[in-house]
Amino acid sequence: MTYDFKNYKKDTLMRPRDEAWKNWAKFEKIGDMVQGFVADAFYKKGTADFAEARGITVRKESGELVNVQVKYLSFILASTDNLRVGDPITIEFTEVMQPSGKGKQGAKVYKYFGANLPENATNKTIKELTDEDKGKGGTVPAVEEDTVDTVDSVAKDMEKAF
Repeated sequence: MTYDFKNYKKDTLMRPRDEAWKNWAKFEKIGDMVQGFVADAFYKKGTADFAEARGITVRKESGELVNVQVKYLSFILASTDNLRVGDPITIEFTEVMQPSGKGKQGAKVYKYFGANLPENATNKTIKELTDEDKGKGGTVPAVEEDTVDTVDSVAKDMEKAF
């Protein structure tokens, strides 16, 4: 058997969604957007705190990977169903709807833009990737993110102790 261990990084086993798991898009004000190319898509299982969602991993022009959470409602999902890995996508926060009642917040409204590039015709669609992942039980973090000690936080705790 032969293998070039000097170039092991080209054979990563992590998917783009995994690399971007701690980098979720934040849409804070109208006009905020994420633009880039579809790198991955997945089904994010609902938890006690968060509803089920579609995740789309976008590779920005800078190369940075960012995950975008899309509400798991058929009329919203339909906007991105047919985009394929490698296709351009823009997700823009366009407005806040009137709240449905006193003391409630209005829903954020997003618009989706993209194109099917001919060179990606054989790549999987966002819908195919989402459905495959949902069929496998969905994607969830291995442990609760806020309970994970990072190398930096452990080092800071050790510094305090000494």
